[in-house]
Amino acid sequence: MSHPLYGLYGGTFDPVHNGHLETILSVLDICQLEDVCWIPTGIPAHRCLPFASAMDRYQMVNLALRDYPKLHVSSIEIDRKQTCFTYDTVAELSTIYPKRVFCFILGLDALLELESWHRWSELLLTTHLIVMDRPGLTTPDPLPEWWQRALADSMDDLRQSTAGRIYSPAILPCAISSSQVRACLAKNSDIDHLVPQAVQKYINIHKLYQYDPKH
Repeated sequence: MSHPLYGLYGGTFDPVHNGHLETILSVLDICQLEDVCWIPTGIPAHRCLPFASAMDRYQMVNLALRDYPKLHVSSIEIDRKQTCFTYDTVAELSTIYPKRVFCFILGLDALLELESWHRWSELLLTTHLIVMDRPGLTTPDPLPEWWQRALADSMDDLRQSTAGRIYSPAILPCAISSSQVRACLAKNSDIDHLVPQAVQKYINIHKLYQYDPKH
């Protein structure tokens, strides 16, 4: 049986930028996903607190996606108002949408640290993973047994099961980062080429990131 696949894409999006959009639009097209749900985190488990508030980051993602009918944003982690773990989010969404087969989209840097994640082995029982390359990073050699066992040759492998496969589509790594956007804003430099126009307008209106972007 071939299952339709639905993407999940989490992050701080502090702020969301054109690199995020270009990458996910490529994943949507190449992997033939039904849609992709973007999930801004409220209180991240594995990184420092974001610079912008949860609601500001949610609103910026919402603005960035408004022209793309197959991309939408969820406040599921922001509404939780506590440290967010991917396993809990995917489990909750699987309960809400019991017939959907999810693919969690993440970078190779995150996959390399997967064994440090909350209930990581159980996560692989609830979702597939679509992994994007990161500049300067390579997969381990040899691969851990769990990774080797889950490795898929194509998206067809993911469609034939409901969870537990890992696939890396051929997509160019993102050349923009949120820290780059924040650094430009702190120096009052132009960000026209880095973020969607609606996001830039929101940042300007709410005077976000007008400080030293370093922790």
